[in-house]
Amino acid sequence: MTIKRALIRALDRPGGRGLLAALATRWARQLTGENVSILYDDVWIHGVSSLGYLPDSSTFEYTRDRILSFRSAFERSIRCAKDFWFYAYQPQPGDVIVDVGAGIGMDVLAFSPSVGAAGRVLAIEAHPTTCRLLRKLCYWNRLANTLCLQYAVADGSRAVYIDDREDHEANCISLAQGEGCMREQVPAHSLDEICKIHGLEHISFLKINIEGAERLAIGGMKYMIRRTNQVCIACHDFRAASGDGDEFRTRDAVIGFLRESGFTILTRDGDPRSYVRDHIHGIANHQLAS
Repeated sequence: MTIKRALIRALDRPGGRGLLAALATRWARQLTGENVSILYDDVWIHGVSSLGYLPDSSTFEYTRDRILSFRSAFERSIRCAKDFWFYAYQPQPGDVIVDVGAGIGMDVLAFSPSVGAAGRVLAIEAHPTTCRLLRKLCYWNRLANTLCLQYAVADGSRAVYIDDREDHEANCISLAQGEGCMREQVPAHSLDEICKIHGLEHISFLKINIEGAERLAIGGMKYMIRRTNQVCIACHDFRAASGDGDEFRTRDAVIGFLRESGFTILTRDGDPRSYVRDHIHGIANHQLAS
C-alpha cells in the first residue's frame, strides 16, 4: 500500500473526512483548473461548477483519471438522458414526469429543469441504498420540484426482492428471494396506488426502466396509463438475447399493452445500440388528434 493510499484510508472515517474533502478539493482544482469540489455527506459527492453535484460511494474512490473526467462524464450523462427519453417527448414547463427506476438520479437531472418550477417530477427507486443516493442528488442540486420515493413498482401492494449488486443499474426485481444471490426485500405498490397517494391524476411523460420487471409494472397501471400523454418503457430483450434469461423478453407484452391502452408506438429500430432499440416510445392517440 502506498503512503498516499494509507493516508486516505486513515482519513476516510468520522473526524477525518472534513480534512480529506478539503485536500481532495484542492487537488481536484489543481488537476482540472476548474471550480470543482469533493465533499462528504453520508456518501462522497463531487460537484462541477455550472453543472451540479453527483453522489458517488460510501468510500473515497477518487483517482486522477476520474477527477479529470468529472465534467465530461457529467455532460455525457445528461446528453444520454435527453437522447433516450426525449426522442418522442419534448418537455414543457409545468409538465408532470414520473420516473420509475430512477437510479441515482441521472435522468432526474435532465427532467427537473426541463419542466421548471411549475412542473413536478416523481422519482421512484426500489433499492434503498440507490434511493439514498437519489435523495442526496436531489438535495445538493436543489431540485425542489422532485419527490423521491423508495418503492418497487408492481401490480399491487406486496413485498418483492431486489438484487443487491454494486452496479445499481443492473439490479433486478423478483417475486422470490432466490438462491445463490444477494437480494433485499423492498415494498412494492402499483403505479395507480402511488399516484393516488400523491395526488397525481395526470402524467405528461412516464419513463420506466426497471431491468426486466416491465410485465409486473404494467399490471398495476391500468388507470394512470389512460391519463398519460407520452411514455417510454425500456425493455430488456437484448439481455435475453445475451443469455440472461427469457424473463427479460418483455418487448411484445409492453407494445401490446400500450396499443390496447390507446397509444401509437415508436421505436428506434435503426439505432446501433441494442438497448436503445428496446426502448418503446408511446404517444397517446388523443395527443396525436389534438
